[in-house]
Amino acid sequence: MSREPPQPPPGGGAGPQITGLQRDGGRGTALSARPGGPGVPHPRERNRRSPPPRGSGHLRGPRRYRAEQLVARSLAAMPARIAAWRQEKEQMRERSRQDAARRQRLLAEAAERLGAPVRPGDPRVQALMQDLERERRRQEKRQRRQQHEEAARSALAAAEAGRRAGGAPWSP
Repeated sequence: MSREPPQPPPGGGAGPQITGLQRDGGRGTALSARPGGPGVPHPRERNRRSPPPRGSGHLRGPRRYRAEQLVARSLAAMPARIAAWRQEKEQMRERSRQDAARRQRLLAEAAERLGAPVRPGDPRVQALMQDLERERRRQEKRQRRQQHEEAARSALAAAEAGRRAGGAPWSP
């Protein structure tokens, strides 16, 4: 079964005959098959808006102004955001360096206590390092508490001295 080539239109026009599908842009429906006949848009297509013009910006009026203002504000805030990001990144690096140095100190102290070279993966060494870290935290807490008590004592002594000197009565 071979298909015959398209016949020229009656009237002797030149060129192949254009079908309804070809006139419709190949969307799958012939124009003549639409309700209302050829040239009348389909009911679903009647209320569609045409696409925005390509040459200029697609936003117009207040929407475009708001969009431009948002872009301008974002660009103006960019240097501060970048600086904050760099500062945060540097703080993270510094914290990581401090953690590595702390771990090295703990390993050295563990090696000193055990009296032999240590491997960080050894469970005994890890347990000893945890104990050392716990001890270090307790000592720091004790020092902070002592500083706080010392500051409270000196403030109390200063208030007492002021009261003895005949100054205004101290009130909390």
